[in-house]
Amino acid sequence: SFFHAEHQFDIRIKIFRNGGNNTECDRNPVVMKVNTVIDDFAYFKARAGVKLGYIPEDCTEWSRSRPRRPFDQFCQPLTPNREPSPRCGYTSYTDRIRVYDNEGQQLDSLHFAKQGHEYFVVPPGDHFFWPGSYVGRKLTIPDIILPDGSPLVLETLSLSPRVFFIEKFVTMDECQKIIDAAEPRMHDSQGFERGKNVKIEARTSQQAWLSCNNHTNKFICDIDKRIAAVRLCLRTSFQRDSSFIELHSYV
Repeated sequence: SFFHAEHQFDIRIKIFRNGGNNTECDRNPVVMKVNTVIDDFAYFKARAGVKLGYIPEDCTEWSRSRPRRPFDQFCQPLTPNREPSPRCGYTSYTDRIRVYDNEGQQLDSLHFAKQGHEYFVVPPGDHFFWPGSYVGRKLTIPDIILPDGSPLVLETLSLSPRVFFIEKFVTMDECQKIIDAAEPRMHDSQGFERGKNVKIEARTSQQAWLSCNNHTNKFICDIDKRIAAVRLCLRTSFQRDSSFIELHSYV
């Protein structure tokens, strides 16, 4: 009787590339039909990876490490009818693919997938990019508590470029402490050439490095922990001429 009723567990879900509708890639999702009871989760991740253009159909070159392909190759038109070889579900690469819902919760099994919901496929080596979804969206993240005791609220200001706003993330008192601690340490900004820090005339700014120290700069430790809690939401990357540069913005 179970097999006669298995179709009752069929659902359709929307899958996006990492970052959803606020990436340089195609903004349209792929609609997939899955069975929440029967379908193997590893093979589902392989199917999703193929349909989104992350992996080739046979998975052969992707089983050992993440290949460094030009960025524009990740932005080919989506081909929702493509299906991978069955062995794609049993490679070390596809096993390390991660899937998140639009509230940032990682999906570990199709048992928890829901009809019509959106899911974001993250290939190995990539950080999860928080989906903006739409301008004006406000998402409460109850696991992250701000200094005033309220939960963090992530508001989408722009989809392209991706811009979020977090109100009361740093208190006025913390801002003043940062200013007071940084002023005596300010120095001319430098550049990096041939393995050395050098003075560059084009850089006219000044900067100071502040490190966490529980005895003298405990407020920096508190801010660091707060940033670490949301860093997967706000990790930023830039792409120019097929080169990849990470930008780490702490304070």
